Amino acid sequence: NIMTFADDVVLDFEQTWHKYAMYAKASSLKCKADVSVVKFAEYGVTGLQGDYALRVVTHPGDLFEASYPGIVIPEKVMRACGIMDVPQDDWAKTALEFDVYNNSDRTMRFFVEPGSKTTGRTFGLRCEVNAKSKLHYRVPFAHIEAQNPGSTANPSFWQILWAEYTDRGDQEFFFDNFRIVKEN
Repeated sequence: NIMTFADDVVLDFEQTWHKYAMYAKASSLKCKADVSVVKFAEYGVTGLQGDYALRVVTHPGDLFEASYPGIVIPEKVMRACGIMDVPQDDWAKTALEFDVYNNSDRTMRFFVEPGSKTTGRTFGLRCEVNAKSKLHYRVPFAHIEAQNPGSTANPSFWQILWAEYTDRGDQEFFFDNFRIVKEN
C-alpha cells in the first residue's frame, strides 16, 4: 500500500505520495489553479510544519462564468486516513484541521466543503485568510455531521473552493498539515 498514515496526519506533504494526493478543479480552465508540492521556505514562507506544503496559485476568471475553482482531497484519501475510525461519541471534541498561509496582498475567502456519500452532497464552511498571514482552521466533526450526515462517518471527497474573481491577478497560498485532532 503506497498510502500510509501516521499520527492522525491526513496530508502534510512530507511523504512522496502526498505530491499526487490533491488536485485542482474548475469548470473554466482559465481560472483553474496551479498546484504543486514545494519547499515553502524557498518562497519566504515561515510558520508551517516540516519542509513541504501544497502551493496553490489561483488565477482570475471571467466576470460571468460563475465558476468555483478549488482543490480536492479525493474520496480514496478521505476514506483511508482514519476519519471513519473516530467514534461518534468523540465527534464533539474532534476536528479535521489544517493551516493555510496567504502569500498574497489581498484577503481571500475559501469555502471548505466536506463531502458525504450518505447524502451525495457537500456542506460549505467559510474561511477567510488575511493577506500575508497564516490561518489555522478547524472543521469540527459534530458540526459537519449535523449539517451533512456522513461527512466523517461515510466521507466522499473534501474540497476547498473560492469564488472566481476578476479584480486582481494571481494569488499564492500554501496549505499544510491536514490532520485529525482530538481535544482532551
